[in-house]
Amino acid sequence: MKSFWISCGAASLLLLAATGALAGRRSQAPRDAIELTNFRLAPAYSQWLVGPIARIADREEVERYLELTDDAAAAAFIEEFWDRRDPPSSLKPADRPRERFEERARAADAIYSEGTHRGRFTDRGTILILYGEPEERRYAVSTLPGNPPVEIWDYAKDAGPGLDGERPKRRYLFIKRGDRTVEEPTMAQRLLEQRR
Repeated sequence: MKSFWISCGAASLLLLAATGALAGRRSQAPRDAIELTNFRLAPAYSQWLVGPIARIADREEVERYLELTDDAAAAAFIEEFWDRRDPPSSLKPADRPRERFEERARAADAIYSEGTHRGRFTDRGTILILYGEPEERRYAVSTLPGNPPVEIWDYAKDAGPGLDGERPKRRYLFIKRGDRTVEEPTMAQRLLEQRR
């Protein structure tokens, strides 16, 4: 019985580590698009937090944005959000976080749009926007029988911090699920799902 509780504790720690709770993530914001949508704002602003912005913003910023009730306040919030992150104006515009974000978001929209989802709101688009191009991109046969190939992105061991202030993981795995390509769950997540 004691080994069962030790196993449960270890599995819980693995799950926490896999979800970023122990990884020092800046934002512990909800990841679900519905939870990140401010329905009091016009469509141009309502889903601004969805995707990579939720990982760049801290918890307080997410909460403040979700409390906004008009578009003018949302536009002012977005300007203030980027002003806090932009380096001194002596740097070239292309080196400013907002410019890098917008450039990468356009690339994600062009490359990773799927179905009705703009590329910037997909898992691959989010990783591209946050960390830029991976050092290597390749495909491999899935370890789970009957699954489509896995797309693998490898980042350099010494990769610098991304737009979220975090270093990218060394490896990201993506797999096609329905009409979307999603980040493949970690082994810890897979083990827990199999036990349910």
